[in-house]
Amino acid sequence: MVNKILFSLEDCPKCYQIKELLINRNDIKIVTYPHEINNWNENQLKEAKTHEVFDDLQITAPILWVNYAFNLN
Repeated sequence: MVNKILFSLEDCPKCYQIKELLINRNDIKIVTYPHEINNWNENQLKEAKTHEVFDDLQITAPILWVNYAFNLN
């Protein structure tokens, strides 16, 4: 199973273009945060930190996070 999340920011031209390209993709969850980190709510901060994209989102966006879950049985 593969989980994919596109982390994007509001008012971001690159994010907008990528979201337009992925509009029909059901396998990618798209989340959009305020452009200014000071305007993120606690859930957004937690989600970005949990997925280890918090630092990168302060520098660039969008970020496609992919988690490969392997069945070891």
